[in-house]
Amino acid sequence: MSRHLSLCVSNADTTSSNSLLVSVDQYINSTENSSDQNLYYELTKNIKIGSSQNLQVDMNFNWSQNENYLYVHVDNLFYSIKGMDKSLNLGFKNIAWSENLNFFKSPEWQQQLERNKLHPKTGGNFGIFYFIETEGLNIDFAYAPFFLPSRGPDVQFQNGNAVTQSPWFLSPPSEVPYEGDTFATRYNLNDPKLSDFLREQTIAVKALAFSRSGFSLNMSYANKPSPRYVTDLDFQANVSDPSVPIDIFIKPRVVRHQLLSADLKYNFDSNQTITLGFLNEAFNDQSVNSESETFMQPLDQNVTTLIYAFANPRYEIAIGGIWREGGRTRSVGELATALVNQNLNYLYEQAVKFDFTYFKTWGWTINTSISYDFFQRGLLTSASLQRSFNKALFNVGFDALEPVSATDEASFIYQYRNLDRVWAGVSYVF
Repeated sequence: MSRHLSLCVSNADTTSSNSLLVSVDQYINSTENSSDQNLYYELTKNIKIGSSQNLQVDMNFNWSQNENYLYVHVDNLFYSIKGMDKSLNLGFKNIAWSENLNFFKSPEWQQQLERNKLHPKTGGNFGIFYFIETEGLNIDFAYAPFFLPSRGPDVQFQNGNAVTQSPWFLSPPSEVPYEGDTFATRYNLNDPKLSDFLREQTIAVKALAFSRSGFSLNMSYANKPSPRYVTDLDFQANVSDPSVPIDIFIKPRVVRHQLLSADLKYNFDSNQTITLGFLNEAFNDQSVNSESETFMQPLDQNVTTLIYAFANPRYEIAIGGIWREGGRTRSVGELATALVNQNLNYLYEQAVKFDFTYFKTWGWTINTSISYDFFQRGLLTSASLQRSFNKALFNVGFDALEPVSATDEASFIYQYRNLDRVWAGVSYVF
């Protein structure tokens, strides 16, 4: 059982207000990496300066005392030069390249902070962004001079072992089969070269076309590095003496892909929409293979989504489905078993999802999210209850991951099945 205490302080200069949030998380099941107590401090800053709001800052600083690590998440941090129907932005900007994929927290378009993998935070890409608005058509151009990857829990390699206090890190196996024997493992991390990230550039464009008939089409294309890098392994083994641990050298590798997505939306009226989405992800030829002895091979994928949404002042409903073909990584090489736990899985693969938010009078808000994944054969459930009193807001909630039947051991739900949690918090605006 693990408890997590979070302290969040936020400030928004546009409204001259400050808020303080204190919350406690408790994981119901014990995990390999978590200790009995975990202490987190979170600081969030939101700034907009000038009458035209030229500067926008939306950042989150999360200090984990138990992990002794500072997590920094940048949602938006950019300066904007605005014209009549165009704008030029420099910095980190979060763009909705595909609203359907955002609904399923899909990681293809932008980097994510995956400290809690059930609730990843999508961050803005760094670069130069140019926006043009015309009648019936909006266009975004983006260029990023270097690459920022998604980040998971902090982990250190000490004495051949992966050491972390985060329950969301999957420890690699302590022994592997090789040449007919079983060897204990000793891991070493080869830090990626800075040049590997500086030379990876991004070019992307998004076009949103809409008409008075209620239809709109959002199309996006990018040639860029994948936010998730893959892992290669080199090793040294003394095959004549299985009692000597095998040395495994972990080498993160950046891979490039091309993305093409399209979301076709129809507005029935001001309250109802239905959106059909499609994504094609194709990896460059040089990204598929590696010179290492064991490596992760990314696979192309096609993703189809369909979402119905209804909203009024009292409640909001969203019902969606997602279907992936391909997309998982393949472990290739003699020590492929050492990569099984690090498979780049997805939160939703072939699933249906139901989100419901109810705004009740007297300050009550209820949020519920339930999904079933047919491929993973598992259920994800999240719920929270919020109650406001003047300047204070109280909230409680829970998350549950439940494999329903025989489940693929590489799937998200199975790998994190022990991380059910409940949480409670209070915030105050002053």
